[in-house]
Amino acid sequence: MLKSRERFETAVRVPHPRPRSASPPAPRPSRHGAVVFVYGTLRSGAAQHARLDGATLLDHGFVRGRLYDLGPYPGAVLGGPARDRIAGEVYRLRRPVRDLAALDAYEGLAPEGDYRRVRCSVATRRLGRVRAWIYVFDGSIAGLAVIPGGDFFAASRPAAPSAGARA
Repeated sequence: MLKSRERFETAVRVPHPRPRSASPPAPRPSRHGAVVFVYGTLRSGAAQHARLDGATLLDHGFVRGRLYDLGPYPGAVLGGPARDRIAGEVYRLRRPVRDLAALDAYEGLAPEGDYRRVRCSVATRRLGRVRAWIYVFDGSIAGLAVIPGGDFFAASRPAAPSAGARA
C-alpha cells in the first residue's frame, strides 16, 4: 500500500487535458485520401456546393450525432445514442490543404466562429467506414430544435437555403 501522496502521484500518471488549438491540424490522408463529410449547404444541389469544386463524391453516409436547426443552415453535434444519425456526403478533396483552408474560412472556425473541424468515422453505403473531416457546431445548443432524422434536406424541410449557409 502506498503511504505518501508523492508515491501515489508517481505510480499513477493522470493525463492532463490538452489545450484546444486555435487552428485545426493539417489534413492527414485516409485510405481514400483527404476527405470531408458534408451534411448541410455544401451537399450536392445546395447553394454552397460550388465551394467543393474539384472534389470527388465518394459516397453517401452518416455519422452518429444530432443535427440542430440554426435557421438557414444546420449545426452538427457528434455523439449521443446510436439511433441519432446525421446524413450527408463524403468527398475526396483535390487540393486538401488549400481546399480545407477555404472551407475553414467559410465555416468560421472557433474561437471566433461557431464551428470546429474534427475527424470522425463515417458509415458509408459502398465503402464501409471511412475517416473524414467534419465541421461540428461549437456553440450552445440550448433552445435549438433538433432536425428530425438528421437530414437537412428531408422532405419535411423546405428547399435548400440560398445565402449565408454553412456545413
